[in-house]
Amino acid sequence: SALLARWATALGLDSTVKFHGSRADSPHRRAAADVFALATRFEGFGGVFAEAMMSSLPIVASDIPVARELVEPGRNGLLTGPEDAGAFADALIELLRSPDRARAMGEQGRDDARRFELDTVAAQYQSVLEAVVTAGPSRTSALG
Repeated sequence: SALLARWATALGLDSTVKFHGSRADSPHRRAAADVFALATRFEGFGGVFAEAMMSSLPIVASDIPVARELVEPGRNGLLTGPEDAGAFADALIELLRSPDRARAMGEQGRDDARRFELDTVAAQYQSVLEAVVTAGPSRTSALG
């Protein structure tokens, strides 16, 4: 974060760009946002995208595998090449200039993210466990 802050200063963006580090008030901050944006070459887990979707935020992200699992371009967000800063900026501008479209994408994202809600996931696990219990012990053994 210190390196990014130095770059922002060198580019004259230090009065515009803020780096807050880890925050306990992320849900409150997401609620005040218009768009969730993540320009990255790598993201190990898509939790940040699911959280943004659950907060009804349209997503602008780098087209990386984990983003592709959750973001459907034109449906709940926009994806751009990981190295294409111009396309990323264009996608952000597009959504900021089209608040109705952005809002519709955010609402679609919220609907899409319902599959991650605790009750939904718990019901899926319960269904699998019930199927295993109902099936009973296997008649064959890996040991022969």
